[in-house]
Amino acid sequence: MAFKRLTFKSVDLGDDLTVILSFTPPSPIVSIERFPFAWKVFTIHGKGGTIFDAIWTNKYAFSVLERSGSTREISAGTYIPIEIGEVTALTACPDGDTFKYEFTNPVAVPGSRVIQANNNAGHPVDLALSVIEDPGTDTQTVKPILNFDNVGNSLSVAVQFRPILRVYAVLQSHTSEPSQSVIQSNGPILELDLLGLGPHTAIRISKDHTGAFVAMIGSNSGADDEDT
Repeated sequence: MAFKRLTFKSVDLGDDLTVILSFTPPSPIVSIERFPFAWKVFTIHGKGGTIFDAIWTNKYAFSVLERSGSTREISAGTYIPIEIGEVTALTACPDGDTFKYEFTNPVAVPGSRVIQANNNAGHPVDLALSVIEDPGTDTQTVKPILNFDNVGNSLSVAVQFRPILRVYAVLQSHTSEPSQSVIQSNGPILELDLLGLGPHTAIRISKDHTGAFVAMIGSNSGADDEDT
């Protein structure tokens, strides 16, 4: 299991800043509209020091997303852990006014390097590629990182995912805007291929001489070439 710890640091930045971490969408084999979720969101305070740790592991899951007003959440219990090179299928059965979803046990496909989910629910479904955080512990959670809207019945989402992380910085006074809108309309201040980093990387966020926010890698304990 690949494990990466990113430590973000800042001292006396001068402005309260919201930092959004999001993964770059891959190109799925089936072209379906997709958007990144904010993986992590944290605040850097303008005065004093701020330290924030983000921990990534290469444990993935497919999830069903349910709409709740203007937000979408993982349907209770409806996700399936999945490894690179495996395929699963989503089924559904009526449950009152809604549906009860279930994923089949993933099956390995020899020679495959993609993660695939087939929609056999009988109707369009919003799916998400998620990461499993704190796997195997009492605090295990499933966090969506990429969503695939309105995947039609009998269609598949097949993703060859590489964890390219983008770091976005937004002045806190502007953060009434949803994080997804920020990701779509703002350029990142840093982009990282997590597989090229060592187990622990320090990143310092500051301002340059123009007043722009910048993120610089401060230390790296060495790279690894582990693939996902």
